This record gives sequence, C-alpha cells and structure tokens, in this order.
Amino acid sequence: MLEEQTGIGDWMNLPHSATEVALWAGLHDAQIVSILSNLLERTVTLHLESDHLLEFHKLPLNMQFLLRPEGVQSARVLHYAV
Repeated sequence: MLEEQTGIGDWMNLPHSATEVALWAGLHDAQIVSILSNLLERTVTLHLESDHLLEFHKLPLNMQFLLRPEGVQSARVLHYAV
C-alpha cells in the first residue's frame, strides 16, 4: 500500500490542483546562498551555487543560479543537509 502512495499526505489545506516539484535530485550538491519569497507575487527565489555543475558544463566559475518558481502557494523542505 505504501508503495502505491505518491505525494505528501501530511500537508494541510493543499490545493486540489497542486503539483509537487522535487529539487533534491538536481540540486543536492548545490549551496543555498539565499531564499526569498514574495507572498503577493506568489514566488520563491532560490539563489544557488554549484561548483559541480559549473565544472561539468564548463561554465564560468563565478556563475550563480537563480531559480524562481511562480504561482507558489506552499513550499516545504523535506531534505536538508549542512
């Protein structure tokens, strides 16, 4: 039964049309510089640095990543590593 369950069952008042987006697989080795949220715009901005991605894709080493999901109604951290 547990294998058949998908999603997070303990969120309260989760909107019916909500879609979960997991970032751990692609960003587990990234350093979070800052997280900003804007309730009125329904956005979350993640400022990240990832030496591994920069080296792998031969990008400038001073490049940083900004992820800005829009239409955000809820955000939650499930995995956290120091």
